[in-house]
Amino acid sequence: MAGSTAAASATHHDPSKRVCLVCPSLEQSTSASSGRGWLLMPDVHDARILLDELEAVAKKSDIGFDRVRAERFVNDTRASRAWLEATSPYVFEAVPAFRDKTTHRCDDVQQCCELGVRLVRGHGEYTCEDAARWYRDSGCCQSPENDLVQKTSWPPYLHLKDQLDGKVMWLSSANESNVLIMDVVQHLSKDAIFFEDTVVHVSQRADGWELDTTSGTRIRSKTLVFANGGFGAEATPDELEPLAVADTTYVHARNTRLLRELTIARSWELDDSNAWFVEFVDDQPKWFLWDARSTVVASDGAVYDESASYDERGRARRRLNVSVATLLYEVESSEERPNPEELGAARRSPSKDCDTRSKRLWRNYLAEMYGLGQPVSEAGCAARVEADTPVRRKTIYQGIIDTISGPKTDVDHRVRSDPTVYVAGNAGAPHLIEAYVGPGSTLGNAFVSGYAAGKHAALTANR
Repeated sequence: MAGSTAAASATHHDPSKRVCLVCPSLEQSTSASSGRGWLLMPDVHDARILLDELEAVAKKSDIGFDRVRAERFVNDTRASRAWLEATSPYVFEAVPAFRDKTTHRCDDVQQCCELGVRLVRGHGEYTCEDAARWYRDSGCCQSPENDLVQKTSWPPYLHLKDQLDGKVMWLSSANESNVLIMDVVQHLSKDAIFFEDTVVHVSQRADGWELDTTSGTRIRSKTLVFANGGFGAEATPDELEPLAVADTTYVHARNTRLLRELTIARSWELDDSNAWFVEFVDDQPKWFLWDARSTVVASDGAVYDESASYDERGRARRRLNVSVATLLYEVESSEERPNPEELGAARRSPSKDCDTRSKRLWRNYLAEMYGLGQPVSEAGCAARVEADTPVRRKTIYQGIIDTISGPKTDVDHRVRSDPTVYVAGNAGAPHLIEAYVGPGSTLGNAFVSGYAAGKHAALTANR
């Protein structure tokens, strides 16, 4: 997605320039394999509240955050969305949400506005204006017994005072809702000179860059845009250690480390080691702990809130340096029970609290769509194992989806150490915040950064 969007953006903003796209095949791209993917598009018109919330999350979780870059990303999101809808057959639509099994009433809304927010029980903090609008729309003023109107769109993982309501999106055409990402990628790539090949070597000359491919093709260009993902399973043990990942068995992505090696060879400024996180059980990604009751403990105590998203759980494990832990989950037919040490660790855990709609929706989405357990209420979503809970044990490993730590870049996605090189998608750190905000964070980041990098390269580069 990042590469094809960068190519289309560059061609659009300067049709006189030749744009080459090098990829083993469009069909094999990570974006294409996502099927009918979702994109997180934070194109809010007043970014102040969103940026304040992201900054607070970053501080609490020790996550990198650059407010200037984040604000530019919001603006670039708005521009990239307008560009695609004006130049293609596709439009962005908010992903419709499942109904929340837990029903909330008018009296779940805090009546007084305190410190600029109202608390809605089971949903989190909202701005005074948004909470008041929700309260009025639900008919609460006429009858305090009313149920609150349920939100119809899918939420992000981080609540952020509901500032990203309706921003988890999919792409649709006049003939089809939620189109294949492969179709979008092919459309975006149509005007580029496409090389179905793999770059194996990059070198810099006085007049620009040379790229050598597996087929022996040599491509010369004054400007490069790297958009082929991070270095994933090519990470070294020293690079995985700060992430608390034992080895590359627990890395989901399979990419080259071409940009990483170039960064090291050229002595460019390098971002700190970082990644999108996901845990592994039985050598498979464990995206959500959907079990009716689940508790994760490590050898030296408790770990995290099991109702959090996979990236949040992984970052908690990174902070605690927990590479290996034990997942206890309820199985009614089991004769096993938790032992006292495990229960003690569980009681010392951060509270497991399904106080936001996204936690309950993901838990019940998996249950309703794939039969993974039964849909649960707010209380059921937050339940942990107890002394009499029949359980099974699995080893749950710290893992990553892909690395997101490339050379340091400026607001235009240019490498700070060399303005002829751009970085988009997972090849570098995301500019909104260096964490997974919600469904579609990778595809949304790829699309927006590709658009911004391609536009800037077209309007400033010599070729």
